[in-house]
Amino acid sequence: MKPLSPGFLTSEFWVKLAALSGAIITFLISTNVIKTSDPNSLIQALSNVLIGVGTIVGLIWGSTSYANNRTKLKMAAVQSLPATHGSVVIDTRTGR
Repeated sequence: MKPLSPGFLTSEFWVKLAALSGAIITFLISTNVIKTSDPNSLIQALSNVLIGVGTIVGLIWGSTSYANNRTKLKMAAVQSLPATHGSVVIDTRTGR
């Protein structure tokens, strides 16, 4: 079985991101936040949306990578510890 790709590398993620961006732009146009009569404001608004989406994706990717790497480091540290019997205490005099 092929290992799973990180979420941001899948086509599903990018299709959803494009759909969400389109929905946001449509909402902003319909509420007259973006004025379609002025092409410069439309281009500026599209640029701002793309910058915002890129920033969010970067933050999510960075924090996820950090968390995954910390988990790997902690797992490696735990695995390097000598084996124990967990919380079981064995009395060496009686063997119980």
